[in-house]
Amino acid sequence: MTAKEISEELKKLTKEELNEIIAMFGGSEIYQEETKDEFMMKKRFADGIFCPHCHSRHASKNGHRPDGTQNFICMDCKKQFSSTTGTIISGSPKSLSVWKKYVESLMNGDSLRKSAEICGIDLTTSFYWRHKILDALQNMDA
Repeated sequence: MTAKEISEELKKLTKEELNEIIAMFGGSEIYQEETKDEFMMKKRFADGIFCPHCHSRHASKNGHRPDGTQNFICMDCKKQFSSTTGTIISGSPKSLSVWKKYVESLMNGDSLRKSAEICGIDLTTSFYWRHKILDALQNMDA
């Protein structure tokens, strides 16, 4: 079997199957992290796609964004949206694991500077993220 044929066969495997093969050779998992889009599609749209602007369930797929995120369009209000529209992670280029680390750091009472250091982000980003999270929590109570 040639390297090209092996490569084609590997492309057919699931993430779990790839991780099993990697483990057989003493490696660690490489396909363990979900993307923000995968996570939000499962959590936010578990009961079906809805428009975050008008809450209509009359939406259709509308291509992909440059980062590969599925784009949708609402057939009622005509606005476009994705799984992260209107959330704290909307527009963020950072991975879900960085956001999870940041929230954990925030919950541990770490300073902005320490949180930034832990997550590998700028101090200014840490400041804005903290306020995004606090605003989201405040809006949940309303």
